[in-house]
Amino acid sequence: MHDELPFQLYSAQQVRDLDAQLIAGGLPGLELMRRAAAAAWRSLRHGWPHAGTLCVLAGGGNNAGDGYLVAALARKAGWQARVWHLADPTGLQGDAALAHAEALAAGVDIQPWRADAPLEGLVVDALLGTGLKGAAREPYAAAIERINASELPVVAIDLPFRTGCRHRRRRGPSGARRSDYHLHRPQARPVHRQGT
Repeated sequence: MHDELPFQLYSAQQVRDLDAQLIAGGLPGLELMRRAAAAAWRSLRHGWPHAGTLCVLAGGGNNAGDGYLVAALARKAGWQARVWHLADPTGLQGDAALAHAEALAAGVDIQPWRADAPLEGLVVDALLGTGLKGAAREPYAAAIERINASELPVVAIDLPFRTGCRHRRRRGPSGARRSDYHLHRPQARPVHRQGT
């Protein structure tokens, strides 16, 4: 994989279509997820080389899988890595379940989300992906509020804020996530544009 990726803007639907085309063309979904995680990890190390601690908030889909793999890479590099999961990992399916297993094998501390969960170091938001429609519901809304209040650097995988990709305006604490940096697969670069 190249260190320098092309900078392009895609809508949420275009990103879903790109993922589907790559997988239909023979690239396994887990490999796509690994590539995205590797690109995200390179960007994180470049932006915050001395952070040393990574805190991932993970949801229940492929976006969570990306987060689990980023945490595994951080742990393998000697960082402290913790994942707070908002969806029970036993319910993960397919590539996301395999990513969770890789994080466990790497020694990532994986814990269920709780209201008083400590956020520290660099926060990776792997809560909600491009398929999100409507407002974030609990417990996600509360987790988003905690991220926003943390004053820590935040890196979002897929959606940097808001409650979907069609409309990009912040809509208040229950649906808006702040992000200092935004990564997306397959490019693992800021890729969403306003509109469809």
